[in-house]
Amino acid sequence: MPREAVLIGAPGTDPLVVAIDSAGRVHRQPVKLGLQSDRTIEISSGIDAGQLVATSSLNDLAEGDMVSPQVETRVALAR
Repeated sequence: MPREAVLIGAPGTDPLVVAIDSAGRVHRQPVKLGLQSDRTIEISSGIDAGQLVATSSLNDLAEGDMVSPQVETRVALAR
């Protein structure tokens, strides 16, 4: 996942993502991190595969806010 989609707080606190449920409500969800690079972070647990998460304006979103996600799809082409 993009690094900017993860909120990392004070030492001793779990990192968070801002998950979006099927009704479009925002929930701050603690996660466990795996491998990291300059641009991406692996989430090893805490959210389900395919779960929508916010990737921008994270600090402006409060628990329970309603959002209308703009889903970006990427297609990999094999040659």
